[in-house]
Amino acid sequence: MQTEALHAYLRWRNANSRHRDVLVAEHKERARIRAKKASVGVADRSQQQPDQRTPT
Repeated sequence: MQTEALHAYLRWRNANSRHRDVLVAEHKERARIRAKKASVGVADRSQQQPDQRTPT
């Protein structure tokens, strides 16, 4: 049973795989977005007010 499930998954994965160039492009785009968020996040954190929530 486990072997059959594994083989079914591998058939699905191989049928739904993406080209390596597409994966590389997606990886680069995600890295660019993370870097942009990190650089903006550092500036924003210094200007944010302390957390205003009341302790429970």
